[in-house]
Amino acid sequence: AQSTLSSYNTTRAAQLKTTYAPSLEAEYLQARHDAIQEVIDECRTELSRIYPKESSNSSSKHNRTDYMIDSFEAARSVLLKLSEKLG
Repeated sequence: AQSTLSSYNTTRAAQLKTTYAPSLEAEYLQARHDAIQEVIDECRTELSRIYPKESSNSSSKHNRTDYMIDSFEAARSVLLKLSEKLG
């Protein structure tokens, strides 16, 4: 049979793990969110620099512009879902 002290310590350890796990997960998700946001911001800045907004008279559009924009929008969508999890 388990002693009362041993049982208390086991229960207490389980309670602590249960209490701290969500906050650690939230910290991890926040760090991940911040890192993704930083990459998206840097990429948008570079996209704006490399592919400035096209005027209606310009026909010189790089053939991968739409692909790049779609890729970053997809990454942003993932980031927004992560933000919703952080609540």
